[in-house]
Amino acid sequence: MPAPIGNQNAKVGREWREALRRAMAHKADGDYRNTLLRIAGAVVDKALEGEAVAWQEIANREDGKPTQAISGDPEGEPIQASIRVLFGRD
Repeated sequence: MPAPIGNQNAKVGREWREALRRAMAHKADGDYRNTLLRIAGAVVDKALEGEAVAWQEIANREDGKPTQAISGDPEGEPIQASIRVLFGRD
């Protein structure tokens, strides 16, 4: 289902991304990609030091976040769903 008319969530996300890029550019003489490369390098360094959060970040970026499993009953029973359809009376 799409967001309701007037929803500003995407705009806020874009503003935050642009603010981060401006701040990173400020740190790297105008090119945010240089700062981004330094940050990525720091994440790799932490992963090599054994930092599990860094491992997870790298895995999420490389492989994508794992899908959330939907499990059934603890005893292995399948999930049951029902649909109830109501029709108006004439």
